[in-house]
Amino acid sequence: MRKDGYDQDGDNFKGKPRSNDTHASGTDDDARQIKTLCLLNEMHTQTSIIKECNFEGPYAIENYSCIVRSTIGSYFGMNWHSFISDSDISRFCTIGSRVSIGAFNHPTDWLSVHEFQFRKDLNQFGSLTAALERNTINVIRTRTKIGPDVWIGDNSVVISGVNIGTGAIIGAGSVVTKDLLPYGIYVGNPSRLLRFRFSSEVIGRLLEAKWWEFSIEELNGVKFDQIDTALDQIEGLRVRLGK
Repeated sequence: MRKDGYDQDGDNFKGKPRSNDTHASGTDDDARQIKTLCLLNEMHTQTSIIKECNFEGPYAIENYSCIVRSTIGSYFGMNWHSFISDSDISRFCTIGSRVSIGAFNHPTDWLSVHEFQFRKDLNQFGSLTAALERNTINVIRTRTKIGPDVWIGDNSVVISGVNIGTGAIIGAGSVVTKDLLPYGIYVGNPSRLLRFRFSSEVIGRLLEAKWWEFSIEELNGVKFDQIDTALDQIEGLRVRLGK
């Protein structure tokens, strides 16, 4: 597989497992094909699982990862052995290896913290538990929201229900327990603000420009490594394209 997620011969993953896939990838057309598939069924990409999800566009997901009950924006990248649940993730987000996002929190004020009280798998623990009346699990699930252009480093944990602002970076091994500001760099357990990526003026321009609304093709020619020039170009691009 090429590093950009496409096959050497130009073919792309079509929502069906293939024995020689090292990771899943897809184009806009593929995303439209898998949209219904993911909403209705499970998709196994070699040894990764995608269940009850909605993908907006191109994506690249490495093996041994799992995404359930989530919406995923275009140009999403996810490395090995990571898990995402009940989350809404915007465009151009990158997830490292061994990351956990939005995992279910067991109730702490019920009789027990054990899942026998609410699991829908009636026969998971035998015939006795199958006869129990259960509270719906949905009443204790919360959505996790991640803005555009967020990078989450290896071995990080994002607790369910938090909101991560646009452009934030979460350093490797961090544990996020509360909302994060746009373009902040956060590290530690629990995570703390180390610094902002840019000045307040540049952050304001970035949030106004909303460059992530463009496709990669439309961003061709932008000087990405020169932030002020890039913003000037994107502002002009928005005017030219009428976006």
